[in-house]
Formats: sequence, structure tokens, C-alpha cells
Amino acid sequence: VGDLYRQEFALGDAEDGGEVISTTGSESTPGGSCSGSCVVTRDFSPISPGADERKFYAPGIGVILEIDVDTGLRTELISVTRN
Repeated sequence: VGDLYRQEFALGDAEDGGEVISTTGSESTPGGSCSGSCVVTRDFSPISPGADERKFYAPGIGVILEIDVDTGLRTELISVTRN
């Protein structure tokens, strides 16, 4: 928690970053859920001040949910196919 990292960097063009804000998050979507075990990140860009998202990563699945902080828009994982 608290780790900051760059996701993409091209000065003035793409300066996306992330921060781990929790390792004990809980969320549920049709494609997966986690109860106290999601890694939650804050994704941001200093060149796009309003572009703040929360992402929830479920163990063994990956991203199950993205939430736009400004609008509340949820992008949810619908299904997972396992081999």
C-alpha cells in the first residue's frame, strides 16, 4: 500500500501512473468477486487532472472492476473462461 508506479511515460503525451491504495478490497461483478482480497489501485495522469480511476484486481482473475471516480461509471468483468 502506498507504492506509486508509472504505467506509461511519454513526456507531455502519456504520463499515466498508479498507486496501490489497498490489498484488502472487496467488490463483486458478474465475472468475479473478492471479499477482503482485492488489490485496489488509483490510476491517474498528471496531464489529465480529471482522469482518476479505481481498479479492483481479484486473485487468480485480474481486473474485475474499473470505476471512474468523477462519474461513478463502472466497467465490470462479465465472465471468465478457464481452461
